[in-house]
Amino acid sequence: MSSSNRKQAEYKIAVVGGGGVGKSSLTIQFVQHYYQAQYDPTIEDSYQKQIKVDDKVVQLEITDTAGQDEFIALRDTYMRRNDGFVLVFDVTMKQSLEELINFVEGIKRVKEDNMLYTSVPFVIVANKCDLADQRIITKKEALQYIVEELQLPSDTPYFETKSVKYLTPFKYFEGFPSYLYFE
Repeated sequence: MSSSNRKQAEYKIAVVGGGGVGKSSLTIQFVQHYYQAQYDPTIEDSYQKQIKVDDKVVQLEITDTAGQDEFIALRDTYMRRNDGFVLVFDVTMKQSLEELINFVEGIKRVKEDNMLYTSVPFVIVANKCDLADQRIITKKEALQYIVEELQLPSDTPYFETKSVKYLTPFKYFEGFPSYLYFE
């Protein structure tokens, strides 16, 4: 396998969002098939997982990022080195959806510096949908916010999920290679 073929089969994805939205829980479930019930703030963790997409083996390198403001200095680094971004918010916390604007603006700024912004894919994940009695952000409100405030295309992939044991479909990770465009 030539190095160019290997490069095209490797995708770097960052999972971003505010603190406590479930980024680590979703990432660990996908990579290790383990549900982490206790919240432990992440500084930054990296995981690798091979998946099969259209009969091809693909290597995903997933960066689970810090959501807390005290780690803001790390953001430009992971924004620069990743190919795509999973933006996670908690449907029970309106602030978590509003915080995504800081991540999207930062990604746009870093990628525009490298003239890469137009080819950067985003996926939005609404987490904790199992907490229906605590939900304050509807799907309609989230989709409207994505277009009007985050200024992302209306066809940006959007998934609703839950961060409870093994109940999460992982289409947002597994579908990422089809969202990425390599020349």
